[in-house]
Amino acid sequence: FLGVLLYFIFGFLYFNTEIMRESLAVAVFLFSLDAFYNKKWIRYFLFVTVAVLFHSSALILAICPFLYKIKLNKFFLVSIILIIFVSNVLWTIFNDYIAYFSHFLTIGDKVDSYLGNEMYESNINGVIRSLFTYFLIPFIFSVFAFYKTQKSFKEIPFLWFYIVLGVFTIFHQVLFSRLQNYLFFPFIAFVANLCYETSKDRQHKPIRLKNLRLVMLFILLFFGRYYTFFKLDVYEDSFIYERYFPYYSIISEET
Repeated sequence: FLGVLLYFIFGFLYFNTEIMRESLAVAVFLFSLDAFYNKKWIRYFLFVTVAVLFHSSALILAICPFLYKIKLNKFFLVSIILIIFVSNVLWTIFNDYIAYFSHFLTIGDKVDSYLGNEMYESNINGVIRSLFTYFLIPFIFSVFAFYKTQKSFKEIPFLWFYIVLGVFTIFHQVLFSRLQNYLFFPFIAFVANLCYETSKDRQHKPIRLKNLRLVMLFILLFFGRYYTFFKLDVYEDSFIYERYFPYYSIISEET
C-alpha cells in the first residue's frame, strides 16, 4: 500500500499524463523485475527488447544486469562520491560519444537533439533543483538505510544506478531525469520497504508523522518533482499544470 501511495503522490501525474509512450516501456520493464531478481537474463533481455520497441530510451536497462552484485555497503557510498568527482570528465566523454553515434543510431540522434536544444538548458536554480531532487534526496535515503538498518534490499542495484544518473542531471536535467524514469519505481519500492523495515525494528522509533526526518524528505521530494508544474509556461501566459486539465469532457447531459 505504501509503495502505491508514494507513486500516486510523486509520480502519478507525470507518468500517466506527460510521458505516456515512455510509460508503456516502463510498464514492460516492471514485468521484467522478477526475471532480474532471479537472474533469468534471457527472459530479462526479452522484456527489455519489447520495452525498446515502445521507447528507445529503454536501452539504458541493458546496463542493469552488470550492476546486479552491488550491495548497500561502503562501496555503494564511496563509488557514488568518486563518480561525483569525475562526473565532469565522464560528461565530456559522453558528449563525444553521442556526437559520434548520432550519425548512424536513432537514439544517438535523439539524445543529440536534447543536448542541442537551448530550451532544455538550466540556470543555476535549475541545477540546484536537479541536484537536490534527483541526486541528494535518494542519496540521503540510501545513507539512512546503510546506517539505520542491516537489511539487504533487493532494489539496491537500481537505487545505485538511479543516484548515479541523478549526479548527471546537473549537466542536463531533462535527458538524465528521463532515463531515471525506469528506475523510479524500484526507488519507490526501496523507500516503502525502508519505511516498513525501520518501523518494525524495535531498536528504532516507529516511523510516524512526528519523525520529521523522513517526513521532510517526502515533502521536499514532492515539491522537487512537481515544482515545475506550478511555473508559468514558457510559450503561453498560463501555468504548466493547466496542460493536464481535459480540453473537454465526455460526460454531458446526453451521455
